[in-house]
This record gives sequence, C-alpha cells and structure tokens, in this order.
Amino acid sequence: MTRHGFTITRHFSVPVEKVFDAFTQPDKLNWFFNPGHRPDLPTTVDLRVGGYWRQEMIVNADHRYVTGGQYLEIKAPRLLVLAWGAVDGWPRLDPDNPGAGPSIRIALSPQGGGTHMDFAVELPDDMSETEARKWLDSGMHDGWSMTLDRLVAAMAEGGER
Repeated sequence: MTRHGFTITRHFSVPVEKVFDAFTQPDKLNWFFNPGHRPDLPTTVDLRVGGYWRQEMIVNADHRYVTGGQYLEIKAPRLLVLAWGAVDGWPRLDPDNPGAGPSIRIALSPQGGGTHMDFAVELPDDMSETEARKWLDSGMHDGWSMTLDRLVAAMAEGGER
C-alpha cells in the first residue's frame, strides 16, 4: 500500500469487458479527449506488460500534450496497472525507472449487471512529502474525475464516442 494517492469509484451499466476495452483499444479511447477537440496524433496501445499506451490529451485549443502509460500488470478484463505518463509528455515517464512517478491501478468487477470500477492513482512510497503534496495539489484528482465521468457518460449513451 502506498502512503500517497487517491481512489475514484464509478459504476457502469455495461459488462466488465466493455469497460476494459474502453481503456485498452485505440479506437475506443475517444472518450478520453475533451469534448469538441480531436487529436492530431494517433492513439496507440501496445497491450502487453512493458508495452505503452500513448494518447494526445487536448485541454483546449492552446494546450495539448501526450500522456499515457507503461503497462506493468494486465489481467484482462479485470485489472490494469500502469506507470502513468509518457517519455516525451506529461507526466514525464522514465522508461528505465517507471516506478519513480505516479501509477494507475484500474480494478473492474461485475456488479448488478454492470461494472464497478476502482481507479487508483498511487505515488511512490519513497516520494517526499513535499513532492507528493505537489502532485496531490496539482488538480489531478479533479482531472481524472472529469475524465472518468466522460467514460461513464459515453457508456450510458450506448458506447464510446
């Protein structure tokens, strides 16, 4: 267990497999983008331990960056663990030391005909209190919450956008 981080829970009215696919299939990751914006760069997924997900995040017309992650654990369709970031993006990911930055753990379980999701962002145990506080105060909780709400809405509308 880490000392720093947070967990966001969501419920989806679709099966676990559809939610898992929404996180792992390049053609299904459009929900991730802010509404009204389309990327210039292709979304790529190399779904294997050590592989990378890369996606252009568009905040607005003037602010865009590459994000994604390196897969650390995959148990389809129930669990994804990844080092969050991109080698040339945000957060900055060091491929030689993926545990130096934030990680994401997405746990999916069937519940009531749909899917329960625990989405955890964890910071390394050896991260200083000051650095951890900077991350936690950066707005990432609200950002992830809004992003995951887009997925909930996309799934409620009958699929990914």
